[in-house]
Amino acid sequence: MIAAVTSIVLGLCFFIVPVWMYRLGLKDGLALNQGAKTIKPIRSPVQVMEGRREKEPEPDTFVDSLLKGHANMMSFTGDIEEKR
Repeated sequence: MIAAVTSIVLGLCFFIVPVWMYRLGLKDGLALNQGAKTIKPIRSPVQVMEGRREKEPEPDTFVDSLLKGHANMMSFTGDIEEKR
């Protein structure tokens, strides 16, 4: 009994949702044909990566500061500095 109800509900969903999406797309397409405002299209991953390649990244100051801090830790001898 539960399987039959589940099958009917899923069958209706698999029928109603595509028909609803088709009608929504058709309505949007007709509106665009009549001069409605268009939505800016989503950029593809290729376009996004090309845009990032065009912008040359600045020197990574964060990595430079990490390397400087690491070099300071490695050069520590344990001597106490005198206050100036």
